[in-house]
Amino acid sequence: LRISAPLSLGVKVLPAVLSQFGALYPQTSVDVNLSDRFVDIVEEDYDLAIRISGPPSDKSTIWRKICKVPRLLVATPNYLRARGTPQQPEDLGDHDCLGYRDDLGEDVWHLSNGKRQRSHKVLGRLSANNGELLAALVLNGEGIALLPRFIVEAAIAAGHMARVLPDWSAPEIWLTLYYPPYEQL
Repeated sequence: LRISAPLSLGVKVLPAVLSQFGALYPQTSVDVNLSDRFVDIVEEDYDLAIRISGPPSDKSTIWRKICKVPRLLVATPNYLRARGTPQQPEDLGDHDCLGYRDDLGEDVWHLSNGKRQRSHKVLGRLSANNGELLAALVLNGEGIALLPRFIVEAAIAAGHMARVLPDWSAPEIWLTLYYPPYEQL
């Protein structure tokens, strides 16, 4: 099986999954390519791609939602002590926000508290296309980032990161599998 997966998910989650898969299906070989870009699985000859994203725009492949991937706004306690803790999304404009940038352009955080919705265009001096790098920048005290919980939960539990605006949430994204149409499998 030739699989494409995001780098952070590949490093943090896939080792255990691949070991279990190997124990169940020892006759199957697996080739994993880690990349945060959306791949064209037909053109690039992948059997399966794993992505963490919103709804697909590609209608030529088959998509299967696996589970929700909650995202959290986070910063270090030291950063928040030095710069102040945002109380409302409007306060984010006074902070260094670390944007997730991909080939699709600018990063906008859409936040909701159930009653109100706010958008914050991320214009910070640092951005990246990888959650692990953004998490490391947060740990270095560089600012606030919106990251998948699976990337930051250990740092939050250890007290190295703190949630920012915990009553506000970003739209759902999903762990999704997609693969070519059946006739190409």
